Amino acid sequence: MLIFQILLSVIALVLLVAALIDGAWTLALIAAMMLLIALTGVFVAYRREQHLGRR
Repeated sequence: MLIFQILLSVIALVLLVAALIDGAWTLALIAAMMLLIALTGVFVAYRREQHLGRR
C-alpha cells in the first residue's frame, strides 16, 4: 500500500513540474491538489504499516 501511494505522489509531482514548466496554471493547480492528497495517503499508509508492525 505504501509503495502504491509513493508512486502516486511521484506521478503527481512530475505532472506538477511539467504543468509549471508549460505554464498551464489550471493543470498545475489540479496537480498540486493531487500531490496533497497523495502525500496524505503516504502518511496514512506509513502510519498504518507502523501500527500493524507493532502487533
